[in-house]
Amino acid sequence: MNENELTGLLESLRRMGSDDLNVEVKESATTLSRDVWETVSAFANTAGGIIVLGVSERAGFVPVANFETEKVLNQFVAGMGDAGGRGKLANPPKYTIERVGLRGTVVLVITIEELDPSSKPCYVIERGAQGGSYKRVDDKDVPLSSTEVLALSSYERTSPSDRDAVPGTSVGDLDESLVDRTIERAYSLTPRAMRGATDKKTKMERLNLLDFQGNVTKAGLLAAGVYPQQFYPKLFIDVAVHAGTQKGAAGPLRFMDRTVCEGTLGEMISDTVAARSSRRIQQPHAAHRPSKASRVSTRWRFPRRSCARQSPTRLSTGNTGIGSVGNRSPSTFLTTVSR
Repeated sequence: MNENELTGLLESLRRMGSDDLNVEVKESATTLSRDVWETVSAFANTAGGIIVLGVSERAGFVPVANFETEKVLNQFVAGMGDAGGRGKLANPPKYTIERVGLRGTVVLVITIEELDPSSKPCYVIERGAQGGSYKRVDDKDVPLSSTEVLALSSYERTSPSDRDAVPGTSVGDLDESLVDRTIERAYSLTPRAMRGATDKKTKMERLNLLDFQGNVTKAGLLAAGVYPQQFYPKLFIDVAVHAGTQKGAAGPLRFMDRTVCEGTLGEMISDTVAARSSRRIQQPHAAHRPSKASRVSTRWRFPRRSCARQSPTRLSTGNTGIGSVGNRSPSTFLTTVSR
């Protein structure tokens, strides 16, 4: 960036009277601003941006007097972990620093690149991921919610736990008809997966229903088990109909109707969709609609790392990355509102 480009950028901010989504100006006259790391985190977790050090927003986006360029630059580089010591940030982004002349002095223009999604979140180490992760909203660095931090941390990160053997199980705990249909579908959709598999055990291993020692895997049990809840009693989807559109709106009445869906993953999802679309849970016709609307909540429970997401038209399942807390299994509550 040259002086003309920087002057144009600052003139644009001056007209608006503030920083914007992509640019943050900080004075840092004699020492680096402590909150610069919040801005670096926000830019890294959002869409990148530019930090200009040595310019005063309060004075109308003009250079500060006696800006200690080298000192502030060295402090920033050290904070990014590039001076041989521990930096201020976890998962620091790529960046470039330019010295740019401005009205007879030199300021620092730092370009922060957005992190690859698999490396997010960038956060201030001393505050931890939950308290030190930020996103950019207009001209502000806004803390990420715990849900947002969890979503970023779990992005495209797979766990091999679905291939773990389930203690106490045997091939007899798998539904033979489901296994046969799964193999038949594999021949139809991915025939190369069955290449060279001449016996049923090998075919089941190819599909990860069994491991190579012949043990039933978690994936196999959940997808084709006779009754997975025998081994995972807390595995179910709980569908409930509540009166009103707000939690607690019905007073002591906890819910109007309820269905607990169990079985294999496919059976649970099918039963949940059926419960959602059944006559007792459908929205009433306008002529018969009660004065208070109802809301339908779905709760998916599993011993660890799973959740269900529901919208009025779709139910999807995914891995949240949540681990068990004490002897309690985490529950994710999701609500759709019918009006």
